[in-house]
Amino acid sequence: MVGSASKSARVAAGIVCAVFVPFVLIHLLWATGNTWGLEAVGGRRLGGGVEHASTALTIVSLFGAAAGVAVIIVTISRVGWLKTRLSDRLLHLGNWVVFAWAGIGTLNPFDTWGQRAVALPVAIAAFAVARSHPQPHAGKPPRPPLMRPHRHAH
Repeated sequence: MVGSASKSARVAAGIVCAVFVPFVLIHLLWATGNTWGLEAVGGRRLGGGVEHASTALTIVSLFGAAAGVAVIIVTISRVGWLKTRLSDRLLHLGNWVVFAWAGIGTLNPFDTWGQRAVALPVAIAAFAVARSHPQPHAGKPPRPPLMRPHRHAH
């Protein structure tokens, strides 16, 4: 079970969550049919000037919101703010995926400079969380390794 992380890792986790909470909320807004803000991120008016959300936009927005929730869960679990049944290794891997997602976002030539300006600090913060080494809580025994050593029969 992951314990508490260093103060810098907790601050970094707060930064990641501060970006992904609005990300989740805007995707849920789009999933409900509201297209507010879509033009700013490369969307367009649909249906001859009448703005409405298509089924595809709803589905993609729900997947985006779910991905954002997953980012928040693995991030706050990694620094010890949420106890989860996910293994420490899965949380660690999940945080490296968060870093990769944000890191790729800084290099995406199709993003605007504003989107890259948000992706860069998120990538740095996600990197700090992924590199962190949370300690188990005091009094808790460490988890056994995932694989037992292989014993050879002689």
